[in-house]
Amino acid sequence: MIGRRLLLGLAVSLATYAAPSAAQFVPREAMIPAEQAARQLAPDRAAPTSAEQDQIATLESQVGIDRACNTTWQPALEAPRRALLQLYERTYGPDHPATARPLLSLLCHFAYNGKTPEGRAENEQIIARLIAIGRKRAQPATLFAALTAQAGLRREQAKPDAAIADATEALALARRHFADYPAIVASSAGALAATFEAAGRPVDAEPLRQEAVTLIQTMPDVNRLALVDVYEALGNNLTAQLRAKDAASWFSRELDIFEAILSTANANDLSNIILYSQRLYGADPPRVEALYRAVLARQEADPASSDKRNWMTLWNLAKSTSLERGWKNNVFRSDLSEAIAYQRRVIAAMGPGQGNSFELELASLLQQRRDTAAEAETIYRRALAGDPDNPALIENLGNTLQILDRFDDALPIRRHAVEIAKARFGPSHRETLRLAQNLGVALWIQRRPSEARPYYEDVLAGYRAELSAIPEGANADYRRSLSDFISLKASDLLKLYWTDRANPAQGGDAASRAAGFAVAQLAHPSVSSAAISETAARTLAERARKGDLFGAWVAARDRVVSLDAAIGGAAQRGAGGDADRGRLLEERAAAGKMLAETTIRLQDQMPDIFATLRPEPVALDEVTGSGGKPALLREDEALILLYPGMPDARGEMSRGIAFAVTRAGSAWTEIPIDGADLAQIVVDLHGQLSDRQNSGATERAPGEDLFDYLHYDRSAAYRVHQALFGDPAVAALLKDKGRWIIVPEGPLLALNFAALVSRPPAGGAAGDIDPAMLRATAWLGLERAIVVLPSVDALRTARRGRAMAWGPGKFYGVGDPAFRGIADPAPKASPDRIAVDSAARSATANILMAPRQSLYRGGVADPAMLAKLPRLDHSAAEIRTMAQLLGAPPDRQLLQLDATQARIERSSRDGTLGDSNIVLFATHALLGGSFDGTLAEPALALTPGARTGGEPANARNDGLLTASEVAELRFNAALVILSACDTAAGTRGGDGFSGLTRAFLLAGARAVLATYSPVNDEVGERMTTTAVARLKDKHGDIAAALREAMREIAADPSRDARGQSLAHPAAWAVYVAIDPS
Repeated sequence: MIGRRLLLGLAVSLATYAAPSAAQFVPREAMIPAEQAARQLAPDRAAPTSAEQDQIATLESQVGIDRACNTTWQPALEAPRRALLQLYERTYGPDHPATARPLLSLLCHFAYNGKTPEGRAENEQIIARLIAIGRKRAQPATLFAALTAQAGLRREQAKPDAAIADATEALALARRHFADYPAIVASSAGALAATFEAAGRPVDAEPLRQEAVTLIQTMPDVNRLALVDVYEALGNNLTAQLRAKDAASWFSRELDIFEAILSTANANDLSNIILYSQRLYGADPPRVEALYRAVLARQEADPASSDKRNWMTLWNLAKSTSLERGWKNNVFRSDLSEAIAYQRRVIAAMGPGQGNSFELELASLLQQRRDTAAEAETIYRRALAGDPDNPALIENLGNTLQILDRFDDALPIRRHAVEIAKARFGPSHRETLRLAQNLGVALWIQRRPSEARPYYEDVLAGYRAELSAIPEGANADYRRSLSDFISLKASDLLKLYWTDRANPAQGGDAASRAAGFAVAQLAHPSVSSAAISETAARTLAERARKGDLFGAWVAARDRVVSLDAAIGGAAQRGAGGDADRGRLLEERAAAGKMLAETTIRLQDQMPDIFATLRPEPVALDEVTGSGGKPALLREDEALILLYPGMPDARGEMSRGIAFAVTRAGSAWTEIPIDGADLAQIVVDLHGQLSDRQNSGATERAPGEDLFDYLHYDRSAAYRVHQALFGDPAVAALLKDKGRWIIVPEGPLLALNFAALVSRPPAGGAAGDIDPAMLRATAWLGLERAIVVLPSVDALRTARRGRAMAWGPGKFYGVGDPAFRGIADPAPKASPDRIAVDSAARSATANILMAPRQSLYRGGVADPAMLAKLPRLDHSAAEIRTMAQLLGAPPDRQLLQLDATQARIERSSRDGTLGDSNIVLFATHALLGGSFDGTLAEPALALTPGARTGGEPANARNDGLLTASEVAELRFNAALVILSACDTAAGTRGGDGFSGLTRAFLLAGARAVLATYSPVNDEVGERMTTTAVARLKDKHGDIAAALREAMREIAADPSRDARGQSLAHPAAWAVYVAIDPS
């Protein structure tokens, strides 16, 4: 606000960029009473005579001491200000409280004019005198103003700790002594927020920005431009936290105010719009540009209009139009000509600007075009002559030289800019990282990867340092967005390691491979992996008898996350949500305090707990066991890490990287399919197995018309296999390993690895539906025991923890729910049943898959919709067969009316789930998404609880066990089998596995057997019971047991003649083992 008011007071002055201390803008009406009271105190020397009082009055009138500082900044007032100070010192005394009045007046002068070393030194001396008067003479208003000024000074001097201490004390004084002046408290809160932000702590600043907004909003007859200031400051803070959606709502409200003022604006209003919106041009470029054009049209309609009067509008238009390229109103803006023209008009009217500021704005436009870059070079060199160590100027000159194809001239300049930024800001400051990133990109473009490599490494390390420094109480979107940004930087660096892999100066292929393996683990952060890490942390806490403390921390964290989401939602509603937002902010403050306190206790009592929650990447030698570390892998295992590339890119950057690791060594290779093409093949293959009505059909008799059949493309499956695993070095490592642990990332999480083909398939397209050809196909899932994990760290966590003691008798099963809420009749025996009939299949598809249908009403599952779900006739038999196999009693089998959420939660509370080795859910899985505008989580369908008046009793027993409710259950090293459709694959792009699978991992499941595609009811029963029966023979290895079950089913010819051959992968390649143990 201060800088903007200054600009208005100066009109067309060139002092545009002065940033005077906020202390100078404490409203004079708030300070005057304290100053008048101070003059009533007994003087330290002699009281001023009548003549001296007249002289004081004259000088105070001359310097405008009771007016706002930004209207009395003129250098010519320095002499009378000094004379006034001498009078006070001679009469009241140099340390008297009354002398603070002329000291503050002189401080106003230095805020605008004291830019020399001598001026800065005297300015600091004045502040020190004011602080001494405030403390020693008990003058809180003086102390407040002085501390605020000193905080700003310390901020400029890059002394963040001292600045924060001063600003914190100043805010406490403001709240105590200026409670009747909400604008002062808001300004002081903003000053402390700015200090936190300058120290790289936007999270600590956000509550202060929110407080300032609330204070200004509650002022009677508030000036709308005061709202603009606090809205923008909050928006900028949220932007610094990478929370663009939250920030956009505040920038939009700011623009709403400007557009409302514009409709009835006079000349002064137009100036205010331009003045207060000058930093808004990047928030919503089309809307801001339209605003500026409307203002300029109004201004130029004035007969007295001139570019000198309208310079700020032209200046803002130059900035906004530079961001708006491409098609607009059927006109393609392909260059910067219009922006350059506006900026030239500013310079013609105003000159080069203070510190060549207007010229530098012009240069930033000129440097982007080859035909004008030479002019930009001249401007930058002229500016650097007076400011030779400005890293941004140096960077801009280097960039300009590169545009002019003078890269060898640009390189030392840009290196110098990075080194200056490191010394001035620190290695992890965002400006330092920006310069390093730009230099690294320039070097890579020039095909100098070995020189680019250290800059990319510095950038990744810098942003990871910021991530690790985010407080636990921060908005979760900040951590998530920064993590996503880091994944992009990691992807770049991984490709750079691959490009530079043969460089002996960097250690050759082995060193690049090891570095790339670590970086690849950062390229796609996994929500599922985070769930496993949280389960591991909970287990550690429980073993240390700190389970209650960890649970309290999780509850406090989740409460903060919930409130942050609600606050964001209230802000999106604009003024209509302000009351709710204010209430929620109060709750958030209390919840944040609770989280901070719980975090401190948890860190004190378990210092390593957060390292478990947010682990570092696993080193390659830790997997192989080299370097004296015990291997994570067993002798018959191979770990395969698959980085999918950048599907949105093309060519070199698009292609992914595959790592293969065994105890014998490691290899890596580039995946020879562009990322977008690979992602599309995965989607196509998944769809060929997932179509509920057409997948899995095979020929009934030789020679029949096969045109309408949905084929599973074995040739495409073979192509993907070869792209991922066919490189000679990779294949050699994998050849003799029977157990493959695959860690796919991004789109590859939806790939059904069991249904890949390891040798060229015979029979062409006709063979895709021929039972004999299908059985002759080399299916990967029938050759290898395949485990799929969300991260390499999941393997480390499991292998470094306790092994599960598997044994019979500890089974818990839920199946055959009564979806109508009343008991179903006994299912009819149907030994020849192949699949759900077409009508039931269609009903299932409509209810389970289509977002058109609403499953919720008033936040509770809609019983009418649940009642439409088709019964799973074989699920009861599946539960009973499993229970008989494992010797489990009836009370561990929840069927029909017993299959409720309430019963499951009771079993969690009493420990029944916790002591179960195997837990089976045989029911429908409902996919998450938006149902009629209602955000719905994925869920398992159960029997709805008892109803009152036709409605379910409550959301905790409504017939839908949602992912968030699953996460609240407690398992203990259990194998959870989800014998339901599509419980494995997550969303395209790959947050990880589905929300249901993640929830079970978070709830403590040791392993999950989930599904990639729809499960045939009867085949599902057979698959799960056969796999569990094989567990003992396979020493508890669910992946090996699953392979045996798949082999048995695929070899069964009993359904061949029906056109539903079990040789088709849609029948047997349904389940995936997620088992890091």
